[in-house]
Formats: sequence, C-alpha cells, structure tokens
Amino acid sequence: MPNALKHTLFIAVPLLVVFAVLPGVYQNHLLLFNFVIFLILAQGVNIIYGFTGYLPFGYVGFFGAGAYGFAVMVMHFQTPAVLAVLVAGVVGVAL
Repeated sequence: MPNALKHTLFIAVPLLVVFAVLPGVYQNHLLLFNFVIFLILAQGVNIIYGFTGYLPFGYVGFFGAGAYGFAVMVMHFQTPAVLAVLVAGVVGVAL
C-alpha cells in the first residue's frame, strides 16, 4: 500500500468514527458542520501544499463557489442538503 494512502487512512478512519459518534454526544450540529467543512478545506490545502510544495491561493475560490452554490440551492430553491452538496460540487467543478 502506498505511503500517501496509509497516511490518508490513518487520518480519515478515526475522523469518520469520531464524527459518526459525536452528533449523538454534542448537540450543536451547526458548529459540528462548520468544523467538518473547515477541516476538509484544511486537509485539501495540506495535501496540495504538503505533497507538492505549491501554495494554492485559488483553492479557496473553488471552495467559495461551491459554498455559494450550496447556499443558493438551500435558501432560494429549498433543496435538501444532500442534493445541494452535489450541486455545490458541480458548481466548483464548473468554475
């Protein structure tokens, strides 16, 4: 198994376990959601900057475009969150 995959699994598996259990223990779901979103953003920057040494300033632009697409779908079209996340990914890719 490649080293990068081992490191990713070493981080991802415990986080998935913690985030599966944490909502039952801690009831502030908005804070948990924000924490997970910013954790994902930080991990993306860590992967790009850590493996390539390239500081990606444009990375946050795609993240913001996806967040804007999510917000528009939820606030104006009353789309369920799961579908809005998929649309947000498409908006980020389209940009």
